[in-house]
Amino acid sequence: MYEALVDAGVSKDRARNVVLAQKDSMDQFLTTLATKADLQFSLTELRTYVDGRFNLIGEQMGSMTNRIVVRLGALMVVLTGLLGAILTLTHR
Repeated sequence: MYEALVDAGVSKDRARNVVLAQKDSMDQFLTTLATKADLQFSLTELRTYVDGRFNLIGEQMGSMTNRIVVRLGALMVVLTGLLGAILTLTHR
């Protein structure tokens, strides 16, 4: 690239500065690229996170199910008692 710039009429100092700047830019770009190992590690972390979230949701759903069963049971007891009281009052 340096030679192409010099052949195009750019001064040697400016051509060298351009090449060095491009080299620095490429070095920064190449150091930020992820490797296959980086991606596999990130995928493993993501799977672990998602599994943890699903486990938490499963536990919460189990807890909610238990609460719903208890509330429905209590409602059935109250309604059965109310029905018994109404039947007793109507048969007098």
